[in-house]
Amino acid sequence: MTGYSVQNPYKHFSITDFVTDDAFLQHQLQPTAQSVQFWQNWLVANPDQEADWRQAQKLLEAVQLGFSDYTRTYLSEEAESRLLARIQATNSLHNDAVSVTPLWRKNWISYAVAACFLVVAGVFIWTKTPKNAPASSYEQQLAAVQEPVIEKVNLDTSVQTVRLPDQTTVLLFPNSRLSYTKDFGKINRTIYLSGKAIFDVISQPQKPFLVYADDVVTRVLGTRFEVNAFAKNKAVTVRVQRGRVTVYRYRATEKPSTGQLAGVLLLPNQQVVFTRQNEQFKKDLVDNPVVILPQRERRPSFVYDETPVTEVFQQLERAYGIEIVVDKEAVENCQLTASLTDETLAEKINVICQSIGATYEIVEAQIIITSPGCKAD
Repeated sequence: MTGYSVQNPYKHFSITDFVTDDAFLQHQLQPTAQSVQFWQNWLVANPDQEADWRQAQKLLEAVQLGFSDYTRTYLSEEAESRLLARIQATNSLHNDAVSVTPLWRKNWISYAVAACFLVVAGVFIWTKTPKNAPASSYEQQLAAVQEPVIEKVNLDTSVQTVRLPDQTTVLLFPNSRLSYTKDFGKINRTIYLSGKAIFDVISQPQKPFLVYADDVVTRVLGTRFEVNAFAKNKAVTVRVQRGRVTVYRYRATEKPSTGQLAGVLLLPNQQVVFTRQNEQFKKDLVDNPVVILPQRERRPSFVYDETPVTEVFQQLERAYGIEIVVDKEAVENCQLTASLTDETLAEKINVICQSIGATYEIVEAQIIITSPGCKAD
């Protein structure tokens, strides 16, 4: 059979490459002993591509079953129609145009339950989605890329780990996709993201790391941060866990700029939310800031016994990397006696403010303390 040679033309195939390949389609729709043997051997020899191969199986069956909302994450409407026509033509040759043969056979009961759910959900989503919906920012960005692209897609219910060529680690969340060019890291390090991911970036000062996610681009050197940019959400959120990043406004229809752009600088325990409707950035603290002291530095006990409040605030600033703005003269006579070992940062600030009769607000990721002062003993 000419479709199965000893060479490996599938070495760099993506999910969409598989579902449009003649030999792959023929095997999935009408497997033979020869094709089964070939693909079994190929999967053993190429374990790094097995996940994409399996996802291609699922995508092909989704096309057969008419799960258009699912298939649209990979294929345009035109590409899906062409693929469905090829499937029907192949099946008709074997007098099997009506039946649909499952493409994966293990755990068939769980897949059947999932398929029933997708049918119900798919009908609802399809009625809500315009037939000729415009391409997403992610799709527009990829369309502008000239080089061959590698795409990673997570359709499971758990987070998947992706290792990039520069050894950067990405935690890719369910229903998320990321892409990068095959020459990633040689000239630049650019990622395109749809969905949610946490990046632990290897430091390479001469090669900044760029993440294009919907209407924003995040630029880093070496750090750990999270990007949440699902197309269905009204906002894009970037949170920093370690290091620092800069977030810029970006339009998918614009050519990426290499010059200086006005952006928002984020430090650990800070986040920025970009609202798509008004195209505005809002810088803030993350919901639950964590202690970010260097590993060699001992974590404070946060236990205080008549400790000057100015020293307490200084310790919190150091531990959480957050600026606390307070009139030192106003609180110079204030002291704190409390054990705050297990409290969150918000709970710590609340206890301190209640003890000295102060209030606080968060402005641009800073904690602003307003206090009437304390009387001297």
